[in-house]
Amino acid sequence: MIKFKAAMPTVTPGTPESLITQACAVAGVTLTTTHAVFETFANHAIIFARPALSKIYTCVDLIMCVCQATATFAKIDRLGGLEILPVHKSVDRIVPASTRFAPTHVSDAAIQYDKLTTISLGVEYVSGAGDSVMELDMNPLFEGVANVQAVLDAIYAEVTQMVYTPFTASIIGDPSLQAGDWVTLTDTGKITGDPTGILTHIKWKFRGREELVSSGQDVVLKQATQVEKELNSINASLITADRMITGTLDASKVTVTHLDAASIESGTIDASVIDVINLNADNITSGTIAAEHVIIGAGTQYEALSYLTWNDYLGKTWTEVI
Repeated sequence: MIKFKAAMPTVTPGTPESLITQACAVAGVTLTTTHAVFETFANHAIIFARPALSKIYTCVDLIMCVCQATATFAKIDRLGGLEILPVHKSVDRIVPASTRFAPTHVSDAAIQYDKLTTISLGVEYVSGAGDSVMELDMNPLFEGVANVQAVLDAIYAEVTQMVYTPFTASIIGDPSLQAGDWVTLTDTGKITGDPTGILTHIKWKFRGREELVSSGQDVVLKQATQVEKELNSINASLITADRMITGTLDASKVTVTHLDAASIESGTIDASVIDVINLNADNITSGTIAAEHVIIGAGTQYEALSYLTWNDYLGKTWTEVI
């Protein structure tokens, strides 16, 4: 995957397949997943775009975001090509007791997520309900989507099919196994039957055993703390603030509490949408405010610029004086 550390200078908006293809072209890696397979993924027809300001800098950043949006994961196949696979079980491998070393540790309960959450531009979206929560990181590709809830619902439909039992097992060694493969352990003595899990880790020691790990938490799954949610909200606010500096902002959605020359570098603000609490000469260095937006109150004080004397009227007619 080291090739995918290459920078992505430009990303043309497109479907998940198009975005993955662009990343592979930059990295110089062949995409082995076919168009027909891509069409089976969640949100495969949605057009996604990388925002002008986002954390998608490299090919691997883009691939990670696309995989999250399609409920898939990516891995390098045995020929060096990039393969995109669904998170739920497709084909599983059998690991019999005769090839395992004792002991084999198997979780008491299977894991199935029944609730999916994410945050996009400060708004929290939820699919499903329950205590087994999967919380997705903020995905920059969601920011340009018209219906984020529909995208999350499509991901949720795939995630709920991912049912697995965490385990740790040591085997003689099977080089054909890869992380992401689904494995079923037979003859473990479990009352609930043979456990099946997705390989999240593979540890192999030269001339030693190969350890297979299907990682997960028993029964109680990790849920985001209130602090984590607040940090996500702050991060979303920072993203919005960055865009305010370089782009435009709908004035009807802004409440101005403090406005001075230091707050505005360039551009204009429609005076009709601003309630000015304190306006004086120090606040304005240039420009004009239309008269219809100015109300002169009874307590307004005026500063005399000059005083007229009798000598100012000498030589003038009455009409000129008036």
